[in-house]
Amino acid sequence: MFNDPYLKLNERQRYILKIIMEKYIIENSSISSLMLARTEDLKRWSSATIRNEMAVLEEKGYLRKENCSSGKIPTKLGYRFYIESLMDEVVINENWKLDIKSKLIEIFSDRHSSVDQVLDSCTKLISEFLNLPIVLVKFQNSNGDFLRKIDIVNIDRDKYMIYLITARGEIINDTIIIDDSDEQKKSDLMAAIRLLNEELSNCQINEISNKLDLILPSLKKRVHQFEFVYESIISQMIINNFLNKNSLVSKVYNIKSIVFQPEIQKKQVSLNDIFNLLENYSAFSPFNYNFLKTGSTLINLENEIEGVSVVSTNLNVDLTTHQLAVVGPIRMNYPLIKHLFDFLSEKLSSLNFRKN
Repeated sequence: MFNDPYLKLNERQRYILKIIMEKYIIENSSISSLMLARTEDLKRWSSATIRNEMAVLEEKGYLRKENCSSGKIPTKLGYRFYIESLMDEVVINENWKLDIKSKLIEIFSDRHSSVDQVLDSCTKLISEFLNLPIVLVKFQNSNGDFLRKIDIVNIDRDKYMIYLITARGEIINDTIIIDDSDEQKKSDLMAAIRLLNEELSNCQINEISNKLDLILPSLKKRVHQFEFVYESIISQMIINNFLNKNSLVSKVYNIKSIVFQPEIQKKQVSLNDIFNLLENYSAFSPFNYNFLKTGSTLINLENEIEGVSVVSTNLNVDLTTHQLAVVGPIRMNYPLIKHLFDFLSEKLSSLNFRKN
């Protein structure tokens, strides 16, 4: 969060930044003080006052100039502040809400549809409404199996075996190499395993991914070499060897829509890189530990493709988890996506579906 006193904003600066973010997300063009002074929301302040506040926002790193334009556009820091501190204040356009919600409600009204059919129709509709690709991943029913424990044994001077045991006795193991003199890595590994056992012991398999989202911030605070721990235990053992084997083939909706995004057409973002991400999307990619969390929605601005954001949520029905992930440029309508995710989650939890 933004606790640095040099980055704190007064109420007027916060409000101006919020309006700039909203306008830029919709209009995709640099924002000038003169333009803002003409809007209904900011007409109480003069163009000069707004210009001065925009200069402060630029100095603090929330805005930047776009090429030769006199206007400003948000920086990644601006997006982070918006997501963490301003997004809950955003009012969703009522026309959008009525339009998309009425169509979603119509899909849910078909009581003869299975949850897979409903999610397929809803995801297709939302991807077309947002004009962005969405990845839908379904995880197999774990039939109530639990994770009993995670443990580690030293099998050689610098070789360790990490293993997971489920309630049904399934054992999954992997070996890692740690230099015998690297006490910090050893200490971090032990601390991580203690925390994971505290939080995941007797956890249903289908709930582990949600639990990991909650655990990672605490894990970052407990260990010095977080990336090593993440790759060794979370990514390699829990995700690749344990959870990913329960993942069904994901489905990508409206993939061609990304071609028409202005950032792609201006070659600000690599189309090939985005296609590769979509085609090889993993619900447990390493980029997911850098997320910003707002409610049950995860927003990732930091991943292997500069200028790309991933917005995801997990939807749980019975013992099955589905993950939805919207992939697109950083300039996305995050409040609207979160609103749609929350609406889907609410509707899914209130209905009974026939078995697939």
